[in-house]
Amino acid sequence: MNLQQLQQLHAYLWTLPKAPGGKRAEVLLYGNASLLESMDDKVLEQIANVAALPGLVGAAMTMPDAHWGYGFPIGGVAAFDADLEYVEENGCVTGAVPGNVSELAKKRQRGEMGTLGSGNHYLEVQVVERIYDDVTAQAFGLHQGQLVISIHCGSRGLGHQIDTDYLVMLAKAAGRLGSHLPDRELACTPIKSPEGQQYLGAINCALANR
Repeated sequence: MNLQQLQQLHAYLWTLPKAPGGKRAEVLLYGNASLLESMDDKVLEQIANVAALPGLVGAAMTMPDAHWGYGFPIGGVAAFDADLEYVEENGCVTGAVPGNVSELAKKRQRGEMGTLGSGNHYLEVQVVERIYDDVTAQAFGLHQGQLVISIHCGSRGLGHQIDTDYLVMLAKAAGRLGSHLPDRELACTPIKSPEGQQYLGAINCALANR
């Protein structure tokens, strides 16, 4: 990533200045200079696109491990209207409509159901060797010498295929409703629209593996 595009706020925080008249939200990038320089330029492009989405609350941010993702950078953080109240319904999602899921998506999932998935998914037993921030550690119930388990999993084939299946439909819905999409991979539509309800019924099926 070319750091000349950024403004450094302090040793580990950077921002992408807005263009004159720009309407996007603030972009914040966390990490030191060497970390950010090692990132692909696509990370900056994607987080700037996220900052232009409707419903965003506060800044669009990248963490020190950010890398190029599918529309939204991996390691990116953004909160949207009613995000905390509605995301995954506190781990118990209702409203799945299997009929809205394509046969291809179902076929891709059969071999991964009940597993961690593939790619960069993992399960690790870890040890807390050092505490760098006592307040944060206490909030998470962590202490030095403690054993913890870290799990990274997801819907993999099913969720990815559902998103691929609905990408074109959601992009068309956004155009019909007058929403400008800076990136086709960030296709979105109001959840109460017919397209939004159809997609929601399908993607809720993908959360069964989690």
